[in-house]
Amino acid sequence: MFFVAILLTHNETILMKTTTRRLLPFLFCAIALEFLATSCNTIRGAGRDVEATGNNIQEATR
Repeated sequence: MFFVAILLTHNETILMKTTTRRLLPFLFCAIALEFLATSCNTIRGAGRDVEATGNNIQEATR
């Protein structure tokens, strides 16, 4: 990034920094939503596994 900053003018460097600061919260939100979406599927799968285990235990005790 240092070498890129040398080639840019002062105004372009400031514009790049402000644009990055504006986009950073959106990037973090997108990453957080992605993790939430994948964890939801993982939790749903774990719930199905627990339910299947419970059903097997009930059938074995009959």
